[in-house]
Amino acid sequence: MKLLSSKSKNTVSYYVGESYREGKKVKTRIIHKIATHKELLEKGIKDPKAYCQEFVDKMNEELKDDVWTHSEKVNFREELKIESLVSKSTYKNIGWLFLIQIFNKLGLNEFVNSIKTKAQYDIVNILKYLSIARILKPASKKETHNSLDKYLCSPDYNLINSYRLLELISENNELLQKTLFKNTQNIVNVNTDVFYYDCSNFYFETENQDDDIFNEDGDIIQWGLRKYGVSKENRPNPIVQMGLFIDSNGIPISYDINPGNTSELITAIPLEQKMIKNYKTTDFIYCSDAGLGSYDIRFFNCLNHRHFVVTQSLKKIKEENSDCIFKDLNWKFVENDEKVSLKAFKDAIDKKILGVELTKEEEKLLEKDMIYKAYPNTKEIPLNFIKQMGIKLKGKLEMEETIYITFSQKYYIYQKKVFNSQLERAEKIIKENTKEKAKTQSDPRRFVKTTPITTNGEIIEKTINVLNCETVDYESKFHGFYALATNLDKNIKEILEINAQRWRIEQNFRLLKTDFDARPAYVWTDSSIRGHFAICYIALLIYRILENKLIEKDKEYNFSSSNIIQTINNMNVVLKGDAIYQSLYTGSEILDALCKTFDLNLNKKHYKKNKLEEMFK
Repeated sequence: MKLLSSKSKNTVSYYVGESYREGKKVKTRIIHKIATHKELLEKGIKDPKAYCQEFVDKMNEELKDDVWTHSEKVNFREELKIESLVSKSTYKNIGWLFLIQIFNKLGLNEFVNSIKTKAQYDIVNILKYLSIARILKPASKKETHNSLDKYLCSPDYNLINSYRLLELISENNELLQKTLFKNTQNIVNVNTDVFYYDCSNFYFETENQDDDIFNEDGDIIQWGLRKYGVSKENRPNPIVQMGLFIDSNGIPISYDINPGNTSELITAIPLEQKMIKNYKTTDFIYCSDAGLGSYDIRFFNCLNHRHFVVTQSLKKIKEENSDCIFKDLNWKFVENDEKVSLKAFKDAIDKKILGVELTKEEEKLLEKDMIYKAYPNTKEIPLNFIKQMGIKLKGKLEMEETIYITFSQKYYIYQKKVFNSQLERAEKIIKENTKEKAKTQSDPRRFVKTTPITTNGEIIEKTINVLNCETVDYESKFHGFYALATNLDKNIKEILEINAQRWRIEQNFRLLKTDFDARPAYVWTDSSIRGHFAICYIALLIYRILENKLIEKDKEYNFSSSNIIQTINNMNVVLKGDAIYQSLYTGSEILDALCKTFDLNLNKKHYKKNKLEEMFK
């Protein structure tokens, strides 16, 4: 700080000035008016200039301790100047600096330098803003551009360049993912031992699906992306499908976008092949649910030291093996491999549900939750798939795996409760005699069947609803049972622990859809759609890294995504005068955790303008 003065006809005015750098130039700005020479003389100060110099020196001493006594003259009659058609808010968000810090470490400059482009706009800064805005204030590209002034030190760019950016990252998506994966490992611990895979779909606000593009010979050269398919949300809109790989910590590893009518089963292997090629990782464990655990996928994950752990549908196990599931033979406790009778264990649970008093032996049985049995399984691999994999073979090829069947006390009680509730609703449907058919696998109308009634045994006059006892008996026998297929040579505890983390990938899709509003999407060209989901993927990666950094710092941190995002969104400041930013937010546990984790002191009531803006630079 330094003393500045300006002369007029009648007096001299004294100010506190501050030097700052703007590009290569050093400029000076006034941050505080002390008084006029005349005013100080009237107060009895004999040497006004010396007094003002002492005032500045004292301020500099206070600033060393980050303390500044500041007085401000307020004119309540002063009106706002008209600057634009629509009034703008003057607050600025500084919380996005936590996310900027993560983005900067992802090495997107490296990505931009590796691609061939004649783009004349700031690719990295636009990508940074779009990705972080997708976390904090998800909106259309236009609305996001209109919110630029809400963020301190946000980039200034033309809206059309954000659409050009979508096309650019769509064209270079593999390189983008490769760069992100490499640099993510330098920021947070990525578990490359186990990769989890699942698919979901995202709808669009349109009623028309995209046409496929054909060449002159009638061959398809490009599939339309937005297609009618089986929507996870039962919507009638065209959809696109996303296949996603994550690690056991929930960190996104890779993804792909496919047309909405694509079968999930054919999406896993192509994406795995890209990962193996681009990431140079071959020996990992593939984990998924039963819908993405076909024998083709299992066989592919037997090659090159890979393994798999996939959910096995008990209802799809061959009849000759199904008896093995329910036979009271070779059952053991998961906890200690102690032998146990399935019948005795199940009977004790039924008595507990009914409130019947248990014997001491039964009470001891129910101290543990889960029992299991295992049996080897051999499957012949289809010849056409072997040829697709480029494997030359004479004769047949078989794959060996182990099927683990578990029976859980908690799972059995839970399924019984849900099942009985659905039966009650089915009985109500029977009484009302409604004719609608079941729409989902969990619809209670699956327990209802229609029976024709005749008076003379000849002409059907009407139909009535009755309980489908066969379906009820068939489904009830699977309560409490669960199955996994694997080629891993590990004990049951380790295999169950691997499978137990599958919930994280569902959570990732929920984040994309609910918190980041990835759907409905408002872009429509193939490249724009792919670019849109690339932005969503980067946003997901940034958030997951932030979450894992919090956990690394302190295992006790346990905050919901909505609370973390709300905290960062609330971190707004307003400029007071020319040199001070004042916080418009309160302190909190989450803010304290973020500041400690990222070593950023953003928990202050006031900030010096130049220092705060320097943090962003």
